[in-house]
Amino acid sequence: MNLATFIPNFHWIPVIVMTIVSFALGAVWHQKFLFGKTLTDENKSKLDKNMNMMSLLLLSELYLLSK
Repeated sequence: MNLATFIPNFHWIPVIVMTIVSFALGAVWHQKFLFGKTLTDENKSKLDKNMNMMSLLLLSELYLLSK
């Protein structure tokens, strides 16, 4: 399959709509009134470590992209 012929025939509206729906569902899922409080209580220590690692990876990626 040639990518040049595939992209113009691609249906972009369903992709955009489902992307927005998945972000909205994720936002609602992690709110405190649904499961956010439980997730935060159980994963507090792991969350702090993961956020530090993600920050480090993001900064290193930005550094590499700036070159």
